[in-house]
Amino acid sequence: MSPERTSRERIALYTTVYPGVERYLGEWWRSVAAQSDQDFDLWIGADGLDAEAVYAAMGARPAAEWVFAEPGDTPAQIRERAIRRIVARYPAVVFADSDDVLAPSRIAGARAALRTLDVSACALRIIDEDGRDVGCTFGPPPEADPAELLPRYNVFGLSNTAYRSDVLARCLP
Repeated sequence: MSPERTSRERIALYTTVYPGVERYLGEWWRSVAAQSDQDFDLWIGADGLDAEAVYAAMGARPAAEWVFAEPGDTPAQIRERAIRRIVARYPAVVFADSDDVLAPSRIAGARAALRTLDVSACALRIIDEDGRDVGCTFGPPPEADPAELLPRYNVFGLSNTAYRSDVLARCLP
């Protein structure tokens, strides 16, 4: 896939919802709706919640592709099923936890990074349960060498990453 593809085409934004996350979904959705780059499709993996419960918690009914848990599914199996569908249809995917608040430039920043990178991560500002900033950022210090950090620290979880689909497809089991 050429880097130019990622900059011109719709990408996917994926999250998983589960019992207990409902109280955060309204703020999460408002941060998604406020993205400066709206050229993405929302994908939701649902583990133990139905679409109506999620819409009620969000206070909105956004267009979304849903991947529902099947009997006996683990959270990882739901994600894998969604990822397989996403990588077949999109040049890239941005992952976000459904209890996070996305900065307005999250999608735009991921798209820009994926023009030249295969995988990208963003820093996370830590907030309390009421959404107040606690003044802490989860991310490397500016002087850190990423080549030294990557072998020692897990910074590529799903909540703060974006992947080009061709790379992500090769990571699947």
